[in-house]
Amino acid sequence: MMRPFSILLLFLCSMLASVGCATERDDGENLIHSAEVDMSKLNEYLQADKENEINVESLYADLQSRFNAVKREWQRADVERQAMRRALTEARKNVETVSTQNRRMSSLLKAVRLEQQRLSKAKETVMQALAMDESLDLSDNDTLTST
Repeated sequence: MMRPFSILLLFLCSMLASVGCATERDDGENLIHSAEVDMSKLNEYLQADKENEINVESLYADLQSRFNAVKREWQRADVERQAMRRALTEARKNVETVSTQNRRMSSLLKAVRLEQQRLSKAKETVMQALAMDESLDLSDNDTLTST
């Protein structure tokens, strides 16, 4: 991409070469005409260069905004990842707590069942002993009433 300064320098060199060669009046008119054509082309190049610079600036601005959007998205995802990591840590702590409580409750339930079985056997034994006492008492009452 040619810069305006290099285009202007090229134009001036061609003008000087044309002026050095032109000695007659017709050559002067041709020189003026060619200078006008060259000035027109130079103007076109300058306009094209300005448009290219504007396009480059707009592309740069677009790229910058996209980069900023990606950066914001990355930061948002990072914040979300950290929040999820904290939530996972809390969930693990809760699972450990519940697991510990579950083990304690299971051992307590086991102890209660054993105690219940022991009490059931004791009750059975007491009931058998009472039944035996009642049968003895009945027979004692029968012997007392029969005599």
